[in-house]
Amino acid sequence: MGVLCSKITYQQRDPALILASQMIENFGFEYLQTEGKITSQFLFILVNLACIEIRMIIEDRSLEQIVQNSRLLMASFSIIESFIVYMGTPTYEKFDEKQKEQVYAALGGAETAVVCFLLKFKDENKQTSKLMSNTETTCFVAACIRVLSVWLTEDPHFLPDDVDVLLPFLVEYSIKCFEKNNRELTSLKKQSTTKWTSSLPDPLRLLLPAILILMPDNARRKMLIEMDLQRVLLDYAKYQWRLFRDWQKEQLPTPSDWLGASLSGDTRLFSDDESAGREVPESEAAIISICTVFMNFVSMEPFLINDDPAFKAFLKFVFSCVGDINKKPEYVVLLGNFVVSGIMLLRYLPAEDSDPMVFNFISSCVRFFWDAIDFEESNDRRKLVISIRYKRQWPELAEMWILGMGTLAKVIENSAWVGDFVVDSGFSGEIMKMLQNVMHGEIDIGTKTALEDLLSSLGTKRLNSRDLLKVARRHGMSMLSKMTQAEENEK
Repeated sequence: MGVLCSKITYQQRDPALILASQMIENFGFEYLQTEGKITSQFLFILVNLACIEIRMIIEDRSLEQIVQNSRLLMASFSIIESFIVYMGTPTYEKFDEKQKEQVYAALGGAETAVVCFLLKFKDENKQTSKLMSNTETTCFVAACIRVLSVWLTEDPHFLPDDVDVLLPFLVEYSIKCFEKNNRELTSLKKQSTTKWTSSLPDPLRLLLPAILILMPDNARRKMLIEMDLQRVLLDYAKYQWRLFRDWQKEQLPTPSDWLGASLSGDTRLFSDDESAGREVPESEAAIISICTVFMNFVSMEPFLINDDPAFKAFLKFVFSCVGDINKKPEYVVLLGNFVVSGIMLLRYLPAEDSDPMVFNFISSCVRFFWDAIDFEESNDRRKLVISIRYKRQWPELAEMWILGMGTLAKVIENSAWVGDFVVDSGFSGEIMKMLQNVMHGEIDIGTKTALEDLLSSLGTKRLNSRDLLKVARRHGMSMLSKMTQAEENEK
Protein backbone atom coordinates (compact mmCIF):
# COMPACT_ATOMS: atom_id res chain seq x y z
CA MET A 1 0.00 0.00 0.00
CA GLY A 2 2.79 2.39 0.98
CA VAL A 3 4.43 2.29 -2.47
CA LEU A 4 1.34 3.45 -4.38
CA CYS A 5 0.59 6.18 -1.81
CA SER A 6 4.14 7.63 -2.10
CA LYS A 7 5.81 9.88 -4.64
CA ILE A 8 7.31 7.35 -7.02
CA THR A 9 8.36 7.00 -10.65
CA TYR A 10 6.52 4.88 -13.21
CA GLN A 11 9.29 2.24 -12.90
CA GLN A 12 8.10 1.68 -9.32
CA ARG A 13 4.41 2.44 -9.82
CA ASP A 14 3.70 0.09 -12.75
CA PRO A 15 4.91 -3.15 -11.08
CA ALA A 16 3.08 -2.15 -7.88
CA LEU A 17 -0.16 -1.62 -9.82
CA ILE A 18 0.22 -4.97 -11.57
CA LEU A 19 0.88 -6.68 -8.24
CA ALA A 20 -2.17 -4.99 -6.70
CA SER A 21 -4.39 -6.25 -9.53
CA GLN A 22 -3.12 -9.81 -9.03
CA MET A 23 -3.74 -9.61 -5.27
CA ILE A 24 -7.30 -8.35 -5.82
CA GLU A 25 -7.94 -11.03 -8.42
CA ASN A 26 -6.79 -13.77 -6.03
CA PHE A 27 -8.02 -12.43 -2.67
CA GLY A 28 -10.57 -9.72 -3.45
CA PHE A 29 -10.51 -6.33 -1.77
CA GLU A 30 -10.22 -8.03 1.64
CA TYR A 31 -6.44 -7.92 1.26
CA LEU A 32 -6.71 -4.13 1.68
CA GLN A 33 -8.09 -4.52 5.19
CA THR A 34 -6.51 -2.76 8.14
CA GLU A 35 -7.71 -3.95 11.56
CA GLY A 36 -10.56 -5.81 9.90
CA LYS A 37 -11.76 -2.87 7.80
CA ILE A 38 -11.06 -1.97 4.18
CA THR A 39 -9.18 1.33 3.94
CA SER A 40 -11.34 3.49 1.69
CA GLN A 41 -8.58 6.05 1.11
CA PHE A 42 -6.18 3.54 -0.39
CA LEU A 43 -8.98 1.80 -2.29
CA PHE A 44 -9.96 5.04 -4.03
CA ILE A 45 -6.32 5.95 -4.70
CA LEU A 46 -5.82 2.55 -6.33
CA VAL A 47 -8.93 2.85 -8.51
CA ASN A 48 -8.08 6.42 -9.51
CA LEU A 49 -4.58 5.31 -10.50
CA ALA A 50 -6.02 2.51 -12.62
CA CYS A 51 -8.41 4.94 -14.34
CA ILE A 52 -5.60 7.39 -15.03
CA GLU A 53 -3.40 4.65 -16.49
CA ILE A 54 -6.22 3.50 -18.79
CA ARG A 55 -6.66 7.03 -20.15
CA MET A 56 -2.93 7.67 -20.51
CA ILE A 57 -2.38 4.41 -22.40
CA ILE A 58 -5.46 4.58 -24.65
CA GLU A 59 -6.21 8.23 -25.39
CA ASP A 60 -4.65 9.61 -28.59
CA ARG A 61 -2.46 6.55 -29.07
CA SER A 62 -2.09 4.17 -31.98
CA LEU A 63 -2.98 0.51 -31.58
CA GLU A 64 0.70 -0.41 -31.74
CA GLN A 65 1.51 1.98 -28.89
CA ILE A 66 -1.37 0.67 -26.80
CA VAL A 67 -0.38 -2.96 -27.26
CA GLN A 68 3.15 -2.16 -26.05
CA ASN A 69 1.66 -1.29 -22.65
CA SER A 70 -0.85 -4.15 -22.66
CA ARG A 71 0.31 -5.73 -19.39
CA LEU A 72 -0.23 -2.57 -17.36
CA LEU A 73 -3.49 -1.87 -19.20
CA MET A 74 -4.85 -5.36 -18.48
CA ALA A 75 -3.93 -4.94 -14.81
CA SER A 76 -5.79 -1.62 -14.70
CA PHE A 77 -8.80 -3.19 -16.42
CA SER A 78 -8.78 -5.99 -13.84
CA ILE A 79 -8.80 -3.51 -10.94
CA ILE A 80 -11.69 -1.57 -12.51
CA GLU A 81 -13.75 -4.71 -13.19
CA SER A 82 -13.32 -5.92 -9.60
CA PHE A 83 -14.16 -2.49 -8.22
CA ILE A 84 -17.34 -2.14 -10.30
CA VAL A 85 -18.56 -5.45 -8.86
CA TYR A 86 -17.49 -4.29 -5.38
CA MET A 87 -19.61 -1.14 -5.77
CA GLY A 88 -22.70 -3.31 -5.35
CA THR A 89 -21.71 -4.55 -1.87
CA PRO A 90 -23.04 -3.23 1.48
CA THR A 91 -19.49 -2.33 2.55
CA TYR A 92 -19.11 0.11 -0.34
CA GLU A 93 -22.39 1.81 0.54
CA LYS A 94 -20.90 2.88 3.89
CA PHE A 95 -18.08 4.87 2.27
CA ASP A 96 -18.03 8.67 2.12
CA GLU A 97 -20.41 10.06 -0.54
CA LYS A 98 -17.94 12.68 -1.76
CA GLN A 99 -15.25 10.03 -2.28
CA LYS A 100 -17.74 7.86 -4.16
CA GLU A 101 -18.68 10.76 -6.46
CA GLN A 102 -15.01 11.41 -7.23
CA VAL A 103 -14.22 7.80 -8.05
CA TYR A 104 -17.39 7.55 -10.15
CA ALA A 105 -16.21 10.50 -12.21
CA ALA A 106 -12.82 8.82 -12.66
CA LEU A 107 -14.56 5.63 -13.81
CA GLY A 108 -16.58 7.68 -16.29
CA GLY A 109 -13.41 9.10 -17.81
CA ALA A 110 -11.85 5.64 -18.19
CA GLU A 111 -15.05 4.22 -19.64
CA THR A 112 -15.24 7.05 -22.19
CA ALA A 113 -11.65 6.33 -23.22
CA VAL A 114 -12.47 2.65 -23.83
CA VAL A 115 -15.60 3.49 -25.84
CA CYS A 116 -13.75 6.08 -27.95
CA PHE A 117 -11.01 3.56 -28.69
CA LEU A 118 -13.53 0.93 -29.79
CA LEU A 119 -15.33 3.46 -32.00
CA LYS A 120 -12.05 4.44 -33.63
CA PHE A 121 -11.05 0.79 -34.00
CA LYS A 122 -14.41 0.02 -35.62
CA ASP A 123 -14.05 2.82 -38.14
CA GLU A 124 -10.50 1.80 -39.04
CA ASN A 125 -11.26 -1.91 -39.39
CA LYS A 126 -14.34 -2.46 -41.52
CA GLN A 127 -13.39 -6.04 -42.37
CA THR A 128 -13.48 -7.81 -39.00
CA SER A 129 -12.48 -11.17 -40.48
CA LYS A 130 -9.03 -9.79 -41.41
CA LEU A 131 -8.35 -8.91 -37.78
CA MET A 132 -8.47 -12.51 -36.61
CA SER A 133 -4.93 -13.12 -37.86
CA ASN A 134 -3.49 -10.80 -35.20
CA THR A 135 -3.92 -12.62 -31.90
CA GLU A 136 -2.41 -9.79 -29.82
CA THR A 137 -4.87 -7.25 -31.21
CA THR A 138 -7.79 -9.64 -30.76
CA CYS A 139 -6.83 -10.25 -27.11
CA PHE A 140 -6.74 -6.53 -26.45
CA VAL A 141 -10.11 -5.88 -28.11
CA ALA A 142 -11.57 -8.79 -26.12
CA ALA A 143 -10.29 -7.16 -22.92
CA CYS A 144 -12.03 -3.91 -23.90
CA ILE A 145 -15.25 -5.81 -24.59
CA ARG A 146 -14.97 -7.53 -21.22
CA VAL A 147 -14.53 -4.32 -19.19
CA LEU A 148 -17.35 -2.61 -21.11
CA SER A 149 -19.59 -5.64 -20.53
CA VAL A 150 -18.86 -5.53 -16.79
CA TRP A 151 -19.79 -1.84 -16.76
CA LEU A 152 -23.09 -2.49 -18.51
CA THR A 153 -23.90 -5.54 -16.40
CA GLU A 154 -23.12 -4.17 -12.95
CA ASP A 155 -24.25 -0.60 -13.60
CA PRO A 156 -26.91 -0.46 -16.36
CA HIS A 157 -27.53 3.25 -15.66
CA PHE A 158 -23.97 3.93 -16.74
CA LEU A 159 -24.90 3.25 -20.36
CA PRO A 160 -22.93 5.25 -22.96
CA ASP A 161 -24.86 6.87 -25.79
CA ASP A 162 -22.47 5.30 -28.29
CA VAL A 163 -23.40 1.73 -27.31
CA ASP A 164 -25.94 1.52 -30.15
CA VAL A 165 -23.24 2.44 -32.66
CA LEU A 166 -20.81 -0.05 -31.13
CA LEU A 167 -23.16 -2.96 -30.53
CA PRO A 168 -23.28 -4.39 -34.10
CA PHE A 169 -19.51 -4.21 -34.39
CA LEU A 170 -18.90 -5.82 -30.99
CA VAL A 171 -21.31 -8.65 -31.74
CA GLU A 172 -19.91 -9.23 -35.23
CA TYR A 173 -16.33 -9.18 -33.94
CA SER A 174 -17.18 -11.63 -31.17
CA ILE A 175 -18.96 -13.94 -33.62
CA LYS A 176 -15.94 -14.00 -35.94
CA CYS A 177 -13.69 -15.05 -33.05
CA PHE A 178 -16.10 -17.81 -32.08
CA GLU A 179 -16.45 -19.11 -35.63
CA LYS A 180 -12.67 -19.35 -36.01
CA ASN A 181 -12.32 -21.18 -32.68
CA ASN A 182 -15.22 -23.47 -33.60
CA ARG A 183 -13.59 -24.42 -36.92
CA GLU A 184 -10.34 -25.21 -35.12
CA LEU A 185 -12.11 -27.38 -32.53
CA THR A 186 -14.13 -29.24 -35.17
CA SER A 187 -11.03 -29.87 -37.26
CA LEU A 188 -9.08 -31.18 -34.24
CA LYS A 189 -11.92 -33.49 -33.18
CA LYS A 190 -11.87 -35.08 -36.62
CA GLN A 191 -8.11 -35.64 -36.51
CA SER A 192 -7.39 -36.73 -32.94
CA THR A 193 -8.43 -36.59 -29.31
CA THR A 194 -5.67 -34.16 -28.34
CA LYS A 195 -6.73 -31.53 -25.82
CA TRP A 196 -7.57 -28.33 -27.64
CA THR A 197 -6.62 -24.79 -26.67
CA SER A 198 -8.19 -21.92 -28.60
CA SER A 199 -5.88 -19.63 -30.53
CA LEU A 200 -8.16 -16.65 -29.96
CA PRO A 201 -9.99 -15.32 -26.89
CA ASP A 202 -13.74 -15.73 -26.61
CA PRO A 203 -15.26 -12.21 -26.52
CA LEU A 204 -18.75 -13.58 -27.23
CA ARG A 205 -18.76 -15.24 -23.81
CA LEU A 206 -17.65 -11.95 -22.26
CA LEU A 207 -20.35 -10.03 -24.12
CA LEU A 208 -23.28 -12.29 -23.13
CA PRO A 209 -24.00 -10.57 -19.76
CA ALA A 210 -24.16 -7.18 -21.52
CA ILE A 211 -26.47 -8.61 -24.19
CA LEU A 212 -28.84 -9.69 -21.42
CA ILE A 213 -28.86 -6.16 -20.05
CA LEU A 214 -29.55 -4.65 -23.49
CA MET A 215 -32.28 -7.09 -24.57
CA PRO A 216 -35.24 -5.42 -22.79
CA ASP A 217 -34.76 -2.37 -25.02
CA ASN A 218 -36.96 -2.92 -28.10
CA ALA A 219 -34.65 -1.24 -30.63
CA ARG A 220 -31.53 -3.04 -29.41
CA ARG A 221 -33.32 -6.38 -29.29
CA LYS A 222 -34.53 -5.91 -32.88
CA MET A 223 -30.95 -5.10 -33.85
CA LEU A 224 -29.75 -8.36 -32.30
CA ILE A 225 -32.48 -10.33 -34.07
CA GLU A 226 -31.53 -8.76 -37.41
CA MET A 227 -27.98 -9.94 -36.77
CA ASP A 228 -29.40 -13.48 -36.43
CA LEU A 229 -28.15 -13.72 -32.85
CA GLN A 230 -30.50 -16.62 -32.07
CA ARG A 231 -28.90 -18.77 -34.78
CA VAL A 232 -25.40 -17.80 -33.67
CA LEU A 233 -26.16 -18.63 -30.03
CA LEU A 234 -27.53 -22.01 -31.04
CA ASP A 235 -24.18 -22.87 -32.64
CA TYR A 236 -22.34 -21.26 -29.75
CA ALA A 237 -24.29 -23.36 -27.22
CA LYS A 238 -23.27 -26.55 -29.04
CA TYR A 239 -19.65 -25.36 -29.09
CA GLN A 240 -19.66 -24.59 -25.35
CA TRP A 241 -21.39 -27.89 -24.60
CA ARG A 242 -18.56 -29.76 -26.33
CA LEU A 243 -16.04 -27.87 -24.18
CA PHE A 244 -18.11 -28.60 -21.09
CA ARG A 245 -18.30 -32.31 -21.87
CA ASP A 246 -14.52 -32.42 -22.45
CA TRP A 247 -14.02 -30.70 -19.08
CA GLN A 248 -16.35 -33.22 -17.40
CA LYS A 249 -14.28 -36.14 -18.68
CA GLU A 250 -11.19 -34.74 -16.93
CA GLN A 251 -12.89 -34.52 -13.51
CA LEU A 252 -12.76 -37.07 -10.72
CA PRO A 253 -15.88 -39.20 -10.25
CA THR A 254 -18.65 -37.37 -8.37
CA PRO A 255 -21.68 -38.66 -6.46
CA SER A 256 -24.34 -39.79 -8.92
CA ASP A 257 -27.03 -39.99 -6.27
CA TRP A 258 -28.33 -36.66 -4.98
CA LEU A 259 -29.36 -38.15 -1.67
CA GLY A 260 -26.00 -39.81 -1.26
CA ALA A 261 -24.32 -36.41 -1.20
CA SER A 262 -26.11 -35.49 2.01
CA LEU A 263 -26.33 -38.72 4.04
CA SER A 264 -24.25 -37.18 6.77
CA GLY A 265 -26.51 -34.12 6.95
CA ASP A 266 -23.75 -31.97 5.46
CA THR A 267 -25.11 -29.79 2.66
CA ARG A 268 -21.70 -29.65 0.97
CA LEU A 269 -21.45 -31.84 -2.08
CA PHE A 270 -17.71 -32.42 -1.83
CA SER A 271 -15.00 -32.27 0.78
CA ASP A 272 -12.99 -29.07 1.13
CA ASP A 273 -10.03 -30.68 -0.64
CA GLU A 274 -12.21 -31.77 -3.57
CA SER A 275 -13.93 -28.40 -3.83
CA ALA A 276 -10.63 -26.55 -3.77
CA GLY A 277 -9.42 -28.44 -6.83
CA ARG A 278 -12.71 -28.24 -8.70
CA GLU A 279 -13.28 -25.09 -10.72
CA VAL A 280 -16.55 -24.35 -12.47
CA PRO A 281 -15.75 -24.22 -16.19
CA GLU A 282 -16.36 -21.03 -18.14
CA SER A 283 -18.43 -23.08 -20.57
CA GLU A 284 -21.03 -23.77 -17.87
CA ALA A 285 -21.53 -20.05 -17.18
CA ALA A 286 -21.72 -19.38 -20.93
CA ILE A 287 -24.43 -22.04 -21.45
CA ILE A 288 -26.45 -20.60 -18.55
CA SER A 289 -26.25 -17.13 -20.13
CA ILE A 290 -27.33 -18.54 -23.51
CA CYS A 291 -30.34 -20.24 -21.89
CA THR A 292 -31.28 -16.90 -20.31
CA VAL A 293 -31.04 -15.14 -23.67
CA PHE A 294 -33.45 -17.71 -25.16
CA MET A 295 -35.80 -17.26 -22.19
CA ASN A 296 -35.79 -13.53 -22.90
CA PHE A 297 -36.56 -14.16 -26.56
CA VAL A 298 -39.55 -16.31 -25.56
CA SER A 299 -40.82 -13.65 -23.14
CA MET A 300 -40.23 -10.64 -25.38
CA GLU A 301 -40.61 -12.03 -28.91
CA PRO A 302 -43.09 -14.94 -28.63
CA PHE A 303 -44.26 -14.55 -32.25
CA LEU A 304 -40.71 -15.22 -33.41
CA ILE A 305 -40.58 -18.71 -31.88
CA ASN A 306 -42.61 -20.51 -34.57
CA ASP A 307 -41.14 -18.49 -37.45
CA ASP A 308 -37.45 -19.05 -36.77
CA PRO A 309 -36.10 -22.63 -36.94
CA ALA A 310 -33.29 -21.75 -34.52
CA PHE A 311 -35.70 -21.97 -31.58
CA LYS A 312 -36.91 -25.46 -32.42
CA ALA A 313 -33.29 -26.54 -32.95
CA PHE A 314 -32.32 -25.07 -29.56
CA LEU A 315 -35.18 -27.00 -27.93
CA LYS A 316 -33.86 -30.24 -29.42
CA PHE A 317 -30.40 -29.30 -28.15
CA VAL A 318 -31.86 -28.89 -24.65
CA PHE A 319 -33.56 -32.30 -24.90
CA SER A 320 -30.21 -33.92 -25.71
CA CYS A 321 -28.33 -32.22 -22.85
CA VAL A 322 -30.69 -32.65 -19.90
CA GLY A 323 -30.23 -36.42 -19.64
CA ASP A 324 -26.47 -36.06 -19.17
CA ILE A 325 -26.72 -33.91 -16.03
CA ASN A 326 -30.13 -34.90 -14.69
CA LYS A 327 -28.81 -36.79 -11.65
CA LYS A 328 -25.69 -34.76 -10.90
CA PRO A 329 -26.24 -32.36 -8.01
CA GLU A 330 -23.24 -30.18 -8.82
CA TYR A 331 -24.96 -29.08 -12.03
CA VAL A 332 -28.38 -28.27 -10.57
CA VAL A 333 -28.24 -24.60 -11.67
CA LEU A 334 -27.29 -25.60 -15.20
CA LEU A 335 -30.05 -28.21 -15.17
CA GLY A 336 -32.55 -25.60 -14.00
CA ASN A 337 -31.64 -23.31 -16.87
CA PHE A 338 -32.04 -26.12 -19.39
CA VAL A 339 -35.38 -27.16 -17.89
CA VAL A 340 -36.92 -23.69 -17.74
CA SER A 341 -35.68 -22.51 -21.16
CA GLY A 342 -36.90 -25.80 -22.63
CA ILE A 343 -40.33 -25.71 -20.99
CA MET A 344 -40.79 -22.09 -22.09
CA LEU A 345 -40.07 -23.04 -25.70
CA LEU A 346 -42.28 -26.11 -25.43
CA ARG A 347 -45.21 -23.83 -24.63
CA TYR A 348 -45.02 -22.46 -28.18
CA LEU A 349 -43.62 -25.58 -29.84
CA PRO A 350 -45.87 -28.36 -28.52
CA ALA A 351 -44.81 -31.95 -29.10
CA GLU A 352 -46.40 -35.36 -28.67
CA ASP A 353 -45.53 -37.87 -25.97
CA SER A 354 -44.78 -40.38 -28.71
CA ASP A 355 -41.41 -38.67 -29.12
CA PRO A 356 -39.09 -40.32 -26.53
CA MET A 357 -36.92 -37.21 -26.22
CA VAL A 358 -39.95 -35.06 -25.36
CA PHE A 359 -41.29 -37.60 -22.87
CA ASN A 360 -37.89 -37.91 -21.16
CA PHE A 361 -37.58 -34.12 -21.02
CA ILE A 362 -40.98 -33.70 -19.34
CA SER A 363 -39.99 -36.43 -16.89
CA SER A 364 -36.79 -34.50 -16.12
CA CYS A 365 -38.77 -31.27 -15.69
CA VAL A 366 -41.17 -32.84 -13.19
CA ARG A 367 -38.28 -34.38 -11.27
CA PHE A 368 -36.47 -31.01 -11.14
CA PHE A 369 -39.54 -29.19 -9.78
CA TRP A 370 -40.45 -32.04 -7.43
CA ASP A 371 -37.01 -32.34 -5.86
CA ALA A 372 -36.86 -28.67 -4.89
CA ILE A 373 -39.45 -28.76 -2.10
CA ASP A 374 -39.70 -31.62 0.36
CA PHE A 375 -41.55 -31.17 3.65
CA GLU A 376 -40.41 -34.65 4.67
CA GLU A 377 -36.99 -33.17 5.47
CA SER A 378 -38.48 -30.80 8.04
CA ASN A 379 -39.05 -31.69 11.67
CA ASP A 380 -42.17 -29.54 11.46
CA ARG A 381 -44.35 -30.59 8.53
CA ARG A 382 -46.44 -27.47 8.98
CA LYS A 383 -43.67 -25.47 7.29
CA LEU A 384 -42.46 -25.50 3.71
CA VAL A 385 -38.78 -26.43 3.49
CA ILE A 386 -36.36 -26.29 0.57
CA SER A 387 -34.69 -29.65 0.14
CA ILE A 388 -31.07 -30.09 1.13
CA ARG A 389 -30.22 -30.90 -2.48
CA TYR A 390 -31.26 -27.40 -3.59
CA LYS A 391 -30.58 -25.30 -0.50
CA ARG A 392 -27.11 -24.04 -1.40
CA GLN A 393 -28.16 -22.91 -4.87
CA TRP A 394 -31.69 -21.78 -4.00
CA PRO A 395 -30.91 -18.03 -4.33
CA GLU A 396 -30.06 -18.73 -7.98
CA LEU A 397 -32.92 -21.18 -8.49
CA ALA A 398 -35.91 -19.69 -6.66
CA GLU A 399 -37.19 -17.32 -9.37
CA MET A 400 -36.39 -19.86 -12.07
CA TRP A 401 -38.37 -22.56 -10.23
CA ILE A 402 -41.40 -20.26 -9.94
CA LEU A 403 -41.18 -19.27 -13.62
CA GLY A 404 -40.80 -22.90 -14.67
CA MET A 405 -43.77 -24.11 -12.60
CA GLY A 406 -45.96 -21.35 -14.03
CA THR A 407 -44.87 -22.24 -17.55
CA LEU A 408 -45.50 -25.94 -16.92
CA ALA A 409 -49.10 -24.99 -16.12
CA LYS A 410 -49.35 -23.23 -19.50
CA VAL A 411 -47.91 -26.28 -21.27
CA ILE A 412 -50.53 -28.50 -19.60
CA GLU A 413 -53.27 -26.28 -21.07
CA ASN A 414 -51.90 -26.93 -24.57
CA SER A 415 -50.82 -30.56 -24.15
CA ALA A 416 -53.22 -32.70 -22.09
CA TRP A 417 -50.77 -35.60 -21.93
CA VAL A 418 -48.35 -33.47 -19.87
CA GLY A 419 -51.06 -32.93 -17.24
CA ASP A 420 -51.80 -36.66 -17.20
CA PHE A 421 -48.10 -37.35 -16.67
CA VAL A 422 -47.89 -34.88 -13.76
CA VAL A 423 -50.76 -36.70 -12.05
CA ASP A 424 -49.59 -40.24 -12.89
CA SER A 425 -46.06 -39.49 -11.64
CA GLY A 426 -47.44 -38.63 -8.20
CA PHE A 427 -46.15 -35.05 -8.29
CA SER A 428 -49.59 -33.42 -7.98
CA GLY A 429 -50.50 -35.81 -5.16
CA GLU A 430 -47.40 -34.82 -3.21
CA ILE A 431 -48.23 -31.13 -3.72
CA MET A 432 -51.76 -31.67 -2.39
CA LYS A 433 -50.46 -33.63 0.59
CA MET A 434 -47.93 -30.94 1.37
CA LEU A 435 -50.46 -28.10 1.14
CA GLN A 436 -52.84 -29.94 3.44
CA ASN A 437 -50.12 -30.03 6.11
CA VAL A 438 -48.35 -26.69 5.68
CA MET A 439 -49.88 -23.87 7.71
CA HIS A 440 -51.44 -20.78 6.17
CA GLY A 441 -48.85 -17.99 5.71
CA GLU A 442 -45.87 -20.35 5.62
CA ILE A 443 -45.55 -20.21 1.81
CA ASP A 444 -44.15 -17.13 0.09
CA ILE A 445 -46.36 -15.45 -2.50
CA GLY A 446 -44.27 -16.49 -5.51
CA THR A 447 -44.21 -20.17 -4.57
CA LYS A 448 -47.90 -20.13 -3.65
CA THR A 449 -48.82 -18.59 -7.02
CA ALA A 450 -46.74 -21.18 -8.89
CA LEU A 451 -48.43 -24.06 -7.02
CA GLU A 452 -51.86 -22.51 -7.55
CA ASP A 453 -51.25 -22.14 -11.29
CA LEU A 454 -50.22 -25.78 -11.59
CA LEU A 455 -53.21 -27.12 -9.62
CA SER A 456 -55.58 -24.87 -11.59
CA SER A 457 -54.23 -26.23 -14.88
CA LEU A 458 -54.89 -29.80 -13.68
CA GLY A 459 -58.42 -28.96 -12.52
CA THR A 460 -61.19 -31.17 -11.16
CA LYS A 461 -60.97 -33.55 -14.13
CA ARG A 462 -57.73 -34.87 -12.71
CA LEU A 463 -57.87 -33.94 -9.01
CA ASN A 464 -60.47 -34.28 -6.27
CA SER A 465 -62.59 -31.12 -6.15
CA ARG A 466 -63.16 -31.32 -2.38
CA ASP A 467 -59.42 -31.53 -1.71
CA LEU A 468 -58.77 -28.64 -4.12
CA LEU A 469 -61.31 -26.40 -2.34
CA LYS A 470 -59.87 -27.35 1.05
CA VAL A 471 -56.33 -26.43 -0.07
CA ALA A 472 -57.50 -23.24 -1.80
CA ARG A 473 -59.31 -21.98 1.29
CA ARG A 474 -56.48 -22.96 3.62
CA HIS A 475 -53.91 -20.91 1.68
CA GLY A 476 -56.05 -18.13 0.24
CA MET A 477 -55.81 -19.35 -3.38
CA SER A 478 -58.78 -17.41 -4.74
CA MET A 479 -58.20 -18.28 -8.40
CA LEU A 480 -58.07 -22.01 -7.64
CA SER A 481 -61.20 -21.74 -5.48
CA LYS A 482 -63.20 -19.95 -8.18
CA MET A 483 -62.03 -22.33 -10.90
CA THR A 484 -62.90 -25.41 -8.83
CA GLN A 485 -66.36 -24.11 -7.95
CA ALA A 486 -67.04 -23.16 -11.57
CA GLU A 487 -66.03 -26.61 -12.82
CA GLU A 488 -68.17 -28.28 -10.17
CA ASN A 489 -71.19 -26.20 -11.22
CA GLU A 490 -70.75 -27.30 -14.83
CA LYS A 491 -70.92 -30.98 -13.90
